[in-house]
Amino acid sequence: MNIKLIFFATVFTLLCSTFALSQKEFYEWQTTTVQCNGVESTIKVSLEDLQNAPSWNPETDDAPLSTKKAVEISRKTLQKCVPNDKDWILWNVELTQLAEGKWFYEVQFRRDLPDDCRVCANNSFVVFVKMDGTIAEPKPRPIVKSETNPNSETF
Repeated sequence: MNIKLIFFATVFTLLCSTFALSQKEFYEWQTTTVQCNGVESTIKVSLEDLQNAPSWNPETDDAPLSTKKAVEISRKTLQKCVPNDKDWILWNVELTQLAEGKWFYEVQFRRDLPDDCRVCANNSFVVFVKMDGTIAEPKPRPIVKSETNPNSETF
């Protein structure tokens, strides 16, 4: 009797462990901060934002929005936010899944900073592009001039 009980307990424990390991963990949102037209802005993409975006399974289908199109949309967004987008290079394109089948592109641009700039901010700009071609809109926050570094660069 004890051997049967130990056997069933072991099998049950193994099944529970396997089930727990098979469950995917997703984040509820992703956020970043950028400066757009001299205003610090928070950009957040959440599960709610992706509700109306098409679902996608990369194992069975091509993306509903191509990488090229996501980069074009991101470049247009960058052009609206910075005075000279030619200073900015495409640095990274990443796909992120927030929920089963709910993906978005994270497109990052970078720029070189002047050699004489010891503490300059704003050398990175990120755009979240949903699979329907819309972006996660920035929520502006006014920039407070740094009293410790009044020469810090802003857009």
